[in-house]
Amino acid sequence: MNRLMIDFETLDIAECPVILSIGAVIFNEDEIIDCMSEKIDQQSCLDIGCTTSQDTIEWWEKQSETAKLAAFGGTTNIGYAMGMLVDLYKSHGCQEIWSKGSLNDILWANNILDKCGLVKPWKFSREMCFRTFLKYSPNVIFNPEGELHNALDDAFNQAKHWIAINKKTMIDQDIVLHAMAENAGEEWEALVSFDELGKMTITPVERLGNGLPVAHPQPEIDNDMPF
Repeated sequence: MNRLMIDFETLDIAECPVILSIGAVIFNEDEIIDCMSEKIDQQSCLDIGCTTSQDTIEWWEKQSETAKLAAFGGTTNIGYAMGMLVDLYKSHGCQEIWSKGSLNDILWANNILDKCGLVKPWKFSREMCFRTFLKYSPNVIFNPEGELHNALDDAFNQAKHWIAINKKTMIDQDIVLHAMAENAGEEWEALVSFDELGKMTITPVERLGNGLPVAHPQPEIDNDMPF
């Protein structure tokens, strides 16, 4: 399944900040597939009502020259850049959008798409928080590359980290299943399935008198309902 990881550098942390740069990476369980990077014209953001904050401006003054060079001085219109982001998501048939923070980059993207009169291509139930994913995932040693606070570098590192965690999770699940089989006091059968995040579900299987298997699956949850 293809996913989109985004990272924005901004001049505020409010609900609709001026965007300095956009980094976006398309990835799946195994690899990075595509990416985009745009430096944004600040005035085009101000024209649609995006905000700045003095605290964020002062924070940027303390960052490295390399990071500032990668973020400032953009000339791409925000509406055009957001259209590119939508096209990138659609062209790869993505089913999820990820960002590091549940109320950050994805929220900003949604609000700016709204202001630009563009329809977001992702469902609300497919807006995923990478920070939460990290908190509840197995610890994986990962060494980020590139420049901190460079939008594309950050998006790349987050996607690569996701892939590394997913691969370790799959290996751990194989080990657990093996151990369960070896330690079982008697023969048993189960259906093993994986969801789009690699989470394993083991469904016990019983056999009727005629020898036909009967599984007892867990009830499905409709993630597209807002409650």
